[in-house]
Amino acid sequence: MLVFVPFARNVQFYEGVDSIVRSRKLPKLELHYQGRAPYEVLGSPVRFYRTPEIALTRFESYDQLAAQFKSDAQPLWLFHPRFELPAEAAAIAPHCEAVFRTLPAWLPKVDFGDWLKRVNAWTLFLCKPSQNS
Repeated sequence: MLVFVPFARNVQFYEGVDSIVRSRKLPKLELHYQGRAPYEVLGSPVRFYRTPEIALTRFESYDQLAAQFKSDAQPLWLFHPRFELPAEAAAIAPHCEAVFRTLPAWLPKVDFGDWLKRVNAWTLFLCKPSQNS
Protein backbone atom coordinates (compact mmCIF):
# COMPACT_ATOMS: atom_id res chain seq x y z
CA MET A 1 0.00 0.00 0.00
CA LEU A 2 3.02 2.31 0.08
CA VAL A 3 2.15 3.33 -3.48
CA PHE A 4 -0.91 5.20 -2.16
CA VAL A 5 0.72 6.97 0.78
CA PRO A 6 2.20 10.40 0.01
CA PHE A 7 5.57 11.09 1.60
CA ALA A 8 4.65 14.44 3.19
CA ARG A 9 0.93 14.46 3.87
CA ASN A 10 1.16 17.62 5.94
CA VAL A 11 2.60 19.63 3.05
CA GLN A 12 0.05 18.11 0.69
CA PHE A 13 -2.69 19.16 3.11
CA TYR A 14 -1.31 22.71 3.41
CA GLU A 15 -1.30 23.03 -0.37
CA GLY A 16 -4.88 21.75 -0.54
CA VAL A 17 -6.13 24.20 2.09
CA ASP A 18 -4.30 27.08 0.42
CA SER A 19 -5.83 26.14 -2.92
CA ILE A 20 -9.33 26.16 -1.39
CA VAL A 21 -8.75 29.55 0.23
CA ARG A 22 -7.57 31.01 -3.08
CA SER A 23 -10.12 29.34 -5.40
CA ARG A 24 -13.08 30.28 -3.17
CA LYS A 25 -11.61 33.73 -2.44
CA LEU A 26 -12.13 33.22 1.28
CA PRO A 27 -11.18 36.20 3.44
CA LYS A 28 -10.78 33.76 6.35
CA LEU A 29 -10.84 30.01 6.86
CA GLU A 30 -11.28 29.09 10.51
CA LEU A 31 -9.97 25.55 10.76
CA HIS A 32 -11.32 23.58 13.72
CA TYR A 33 -9.24 20.70 15.02
CA GLN A 34 -9.03 18.36 17.98
CA GLY A 35 -5.76 17.25 19.54
CA ARG A 36 -2.57 18.20 17.73
CA ALA A 37 -2.79 21.24 15.48
CA PRO A 38 -2.45 20.43 11.78
CA TYR A 39 0.04 23.30 11.38
CA GLU A 40 2.44 21.81 13.91
CA VAL A 41 5.27 19.36 13.32
CA LEU A 42 7.01 17.65 16.24
CA GLY A 43 5.65 20.27 18.62
CA SER A 44 6.79 23.27 16.57
CA PRO A 45 4.38 25.55 14.72
CA VAL A 46 4.58 25.55 10.93
CA ARG A 47 4.36 29.14 9.73
CA PHE A 48 5.85 28.86 6.25
CA TYR A 49 2.77 27.19 4.71
CA ARG A 50 0.14 28.94 6.80
CA THR A 51 -1.28 32.00 5.10
CA PRO A 52 -2.85 34.85 7.11
CA GLU A 53 -6.33 33.76 5.98
CA ILE A 54 -6.07 30.52 7.97
CA ALA A 55 -7.04 30.67 11.64
CA LEU A 56 -6.80 27.63 13.90
CA THR A 57 -9.43 26.87 16.53
CA ARG A 58 -8.99 23.91 18.85
CA PHE A 59 -12.02 22.13 20.27
CA GLU A 60 -12.10 19.69 23.17
CA SER A 61 -14.95 17.40 22.15
CA TYR A 62 -17.25 16.79 19.21
CA ASP A 63 -20.20 17.50 21.53
CA GLN A 64 -18.74 20.98 22.13
CA LEU A 65 -18.22 21.46 18.39
CA ALA A 66 -21.75 20.24 17.58
CA ALA A 67 -23.24 22.73 20.08
CA GLN A 68 -21.25 25.57 18.53
CA PHE A 69 -22.20 24.44 15.02
CA LYS A 70 -25.89 24.35 15.95
CA SER A 71 -25.88 27.75 17.69
CA ASP A 72 -23.78 29.57 15.06
CA ALA A 73 -25.68 28.12 12.08
CA GLN A 74 -22.63 28.94 9.93
CA PRO A 75 -20.45 26.72 7.72
CA LEU A 76 -17.60 25.16 9.66
CA TRP A 77 -14.22 23.96 8.36
CA LEU A 78 -13.01 20.86 10.18
CA PHE A 79 -9.68 19.02 10.10
CA HIS A 80 -9.54 15.33 10.93
CA PRO A 81 -6.42 13.16 10.49
CA ARG A 82 -8.38 10.17 9.18
CA PHE A 83 -10.40 9.39 6.07
CA GLU A 84 -13.79 9.65 7.82
CA LEU A 85 -15.04 11.45 10.90
CA PRO A 86 -15.11 9.37 14.09
CA ALA A 87 -18.29 8.02 15.70
CA GLU A 88 -18.12 10.84 18.29
CA ALA A 89 -18.85 13.29 15.46
CA ALA A 90 -22.22 11.66 14.65
CA ALA A 91 -24.17 14.84 15.48
CA ILE A 92 -22.43 16.88 12.77
CA ALA A 93 -21.20 14.20 10.34
CA PRO A 94 -24.36 14.23 8.16
CA HIS A 95 -23.71 17.94 7.54
CA CYS A 96 -20.06 17.47 6.60
CA GLU A 97 -18.48 16.81 3.22
CA ALA A 98 -14.83 16.03 2.61
CA VAL A 99 -13.54 18.77 0.32
CA PHE A 100 -9.89 17.70 0.42
CA ARG A 101 -8.07 14.51 1.37
CA THR A 102 -4.43 13.57 1.22
CA LEU A 103 -5.47 10.15 -0.08
CA PRO A 104 -7.70 9.47 -3.11
CA ALA A 105 -11.49 9.34 -2.61
CA TRP A 106 -11.70 5.94 -4.35
CA LEU A 107 -9.47 4.26 -1.75
CA PRO A 108 -12.37 2.80 0.32
CA LYS A 109 -13.09 0.53 -2.65
CA VAL A 110 -9.83 -1.31 -1.93
CA ASP A 111 -10.02 -1.05 1.87
CA PHE A 112 -9.67 -4.75 2.56
CA GLY A 113 -9.10 -5.47 6.23
CA ASP A 114 -10.34 -2.01 7.30
CA TRP A 115 -6.81 -0.57 7.06
CA LEU A 116 -8.05 2.97 6.26
CA LYS A 117 -9.11 3.35 9.90
CA ARG A 118 -5.46 3.01 10.88
CA VAL A 119 -3.91 5.28 8.23
CA ASN A 120 -3.40 9.02 8.53
CA ALA A 121 -5.34 10.55 5.67
CA TRP A 122 -5.55 14.22 6.51
CA THR A 123 -9.02 15.40 5.57
CA LEU A 124 -10.63 18.83 5.37
CA PHE A 125 -14.38 18.74 5.89
CA LEU A 126 -16.82 21.54 5.18
CA CYS A 127 -19.84 21.26 7.45
CA LYS A 128 -22.91 23.23 6.44
CA PRO A 129 -26.05 23.72 8.50
CA SER A 130 -29.16 22.22 6.98
CA GLN A 131 -31.58 24.62 5.33
CA ASN A 132 -34.38 23.78 7.76
CA SER A 133 -32.36 24.28 10.95
